Amino acid sequence: MIEIKSANGAPLEREDLFGRAFEWADHIPILERSVAPPPPPTPPVIVTPPVVVTPPVVVTPPVEMTPPVVSLTLKGGNGADLLTGAGKNDTLAGGGGNDTIWGHAGNDSLQGDAGNDTIFGGDGNDLAFGGDGNDSMEGGNGVDTFYGDDGDDIIFGGAGDDGLWGDVGDDTLYGGAGNDTLGGYIGDDVFFGGDGNDVVWGNKGEDRGWGGWGDDTLGGGEGRDIMYGEGGNDLVWGGGGDDTLYGGIGDDTVGGFVDNDVAYGNEGNDSVWGNVGNDRLYGNEGNDLLGGGLGHDTLNGGAGSDTLMGGEGNDYFWGGDGEDTFHFFFGQQARDIIGDFNISEDLIRIQGGPSSFKSLKLSQNEGDVHVHLKNGTIVIKDVDVSDLGSEHFWMG
Repeated sequence: MIEIKSANGAPLEREDLFGRAFEWADHIPILERSVAPPPPPTPPVIVTPPVVVTPPVVVTPPVEMTPPVVSLTLKGGNGADLLTGAGKNDTLAGGGGNDTIWGHAGNDSLQGDAGNDTIFGGDGNDLAFGGDGNDSMEGGNGVDTFYGDDGDDIIFGGAGDDGLWGDVGDDTLYGGAGNDTLGGYIGDDVFFGGDGNDVVWGNKGEDRGWGGWGDDTLGGGEGRDIMYGEGGNDLVWGGGGDDTLYGGIGDDTVGGFVDNDVAYGNEGNDSVWGNVGNDRLYGNEGNDLLGGGLGHDTLNGGAGSDTLMGGEGNDYFWGGDGEDTFHFFFGQQARDIIGDFNISEDLIRIQGGPSSFKSLKLSQNEGDVHVHLKNGTIVIKDVDVSDLGSEHFWMG
């Protein structure tokens, strides 16, 4: 298209170009002031691509690997430490201070060292040393071996066949269930065997021991000890010192060993021995055997059909209820006394002498009968010589 302007730049009218008679329809079109710009191009249609949905990525978590539990070896310092095992065969030592040590499961080695320590073995066969100080120790299940060491210690064995040793100090030991061994060493110790066939040994000091239920063996050792067998067929020995011993329920053997002891068989068919010293022996209930040994002893059979043997020394016999037998040796050098001879049921046995009653020499001395032996005399209290015959004597 063509745009025509005047010389001065003003727009032209149609009449200025061709006159009024010119018909525009027959000629080229003339623009009125300017030619209009072309319409803008149609923008292209933008095709949006379809959304591609990406499936979520499944992330597989890594397999969790449990690290293996290994045995621990720990040692505390000089403070109040808390040491805990890993449930394996651990070695834990408290060091100085009042420590608390837990072994947990496993066969642990535990040591309190100096200080008033608390030690728990837990399950397993544990070995523990309290060290110096007043320690508290407990074994738990398993066959444990505990040493209190120096100090006044308290030790509990728990279940299992445990070995508990107090060492130096006034210790208290509890065996618990199982066939336990308890030993005191030096000090005035207290023992409780608990259930099971236990062995208790007091050693030095004035000790007290209770066997509990089971066939127990109790020995006082040196010192003035008190020992109770309690339930079961027990063996109870005093050792050195003036001891007091009790058999308890069951067929027990109770012996004083040396010094001046007091021994009781209690229930059951018991054997009670004084051994060396001026002893007092009591059978109590049951058919008991009592032997005085060396020394001036007192023997009391109690209820039941008992056998009483004095041994060397001037002994006193009291049979108690039942058909009792009083045992002597013809050559003994002693003056023995029978305090309650019952002519209806009791018997006197004399060994090592004449084979018949007729060979014995008997005499009346006021209200008593004297039976003359080779080197000694038997005094039968409150009996008339005319009431005695061969039925009352067992010769040989």
